Amino acid sequence: MEANSNSNLESFDIYNLKQDLLRGIYAYGFEKPTFIQHKVLTELLSNHDIITQCQSATGKTLSYIIYSLHKIDVSKHQDIQCLVLTSTRDLAQAIGNAYKSVGKYTKARSHSFIGGTSIKEDIKKLSEGCQIVVGTPGRVLDMINKKILPLSELKLFIIDEIDEAFERGFLDIIKTITSLLSETCQKAAYSSRLKISEDIEKLLKMKNPVKISTINDDP
Repeated sequence: MEANSNSNLESFDIYNLKQDLLRGIYAYGFEKPTFIQHKVLTELLSNHDIITQCQSATGKTLSYIIYSLHKIDVSKHQDIQCLVLTSTRDLAQAIGNAYKSVGKYTKARSHSFIGGTSIKEDIKKLSEGCQIVVGTPGRVLDMINKKILPLSELKLFIIDEIDEAFERGFLDIIKTITSLLSETCQKAAYSSRLKISEDIEKLLKMKNPVKISTINDDP
């Protein structure tokens, strides 16, 4: 996971987040937002779609973890409200662990759905209640096609490292999943190397997304 860096911002209190979520953020060891966390949280909390291009170790992962934990309705135990796609099993597991750590004082339930593990265990986790799903594209689409993973109540769709997803050949899967989402579903895409472009916008069917970049594209 990314480490936080010094920031001129005072604390995470400025975003009016849920108190049990704030407790988890500070217990996790974060005291104040990085530049990218502030930019992302500000736009997501304004209900904008976003495309973010930034280097590793800038705090991007924590920004959407915080936002999604704030956005979901924990009283709706059986509703999948947030889906995070990532291209590797290791990253999906790391993100899933971070959700559990940051959300430890909330009633949020999350689970990582990845290839090479038992689908029976995934079904069990869903039956027990799960609001946040982190997964690899192939496993997630398989569970959608088998009608195990419903997306009708999804509020937020996130693709982490979309550049790697493209490189690994997941473009068609992302298109398919995007086509199943409601028009009201908020979307966010993160990239470390891929230049922000209208192609990503069209692929994800975003509505006037805010583009955030900390990378200088000039030669």
